[in-house]
Amino acid sequence: MPPAVALAFFHQESPTGIAGDGGKAAGYFQLHEPAAIDAAKALGLSPNARFTEDGNIALGVQYVAQKLAQGKGDIAEAGKHYNWGSPTWQGKGTAAYPQQIAAKYAQQQQRFQGESPDQTLPVQGVQTQAPQAQTDPAPAA
Repeated sequence: MPPAVALAFFHQESPTGIAGDGGKAAGYFQLHEPAAIDAAKALGLSPNARFTEDGNIALGVQYVAQKLAQGKGDIAEAGKHYNWGSPTWQGKGTAAYPQQIAAKYAQQQQRFQGESPDQTLPVQGVQTQAPQAQTDPAPAA
């Protein structure tokens, strides 16, 4: 998975460090237990790894990759799945989250401009590629 994707979610979830939401979500990627369980299965880790820095990053990157695959490569769609939950668990996401992720991704793409396009973060059991840019329909005349 391209680093810009993971960093978009990282910066969206923890813009000024580990914020937390009263103990329900944990770490840099603000993983709730159901999300940690989904990612942990693929990595062979305990869902409780979300409470350690290294574990949270590993689980967070894996979970982002799963949501990107679920969204068929569309970064805003991946954001919706990440923030709003999945069929097995419905979170209380915000309507603006998909667009915020798309904007953060665009910022991270600029940051990595000129880097090798082959540079990727390893994920288990998920085929990922660079997300599709979100395109807004042309305004009506």
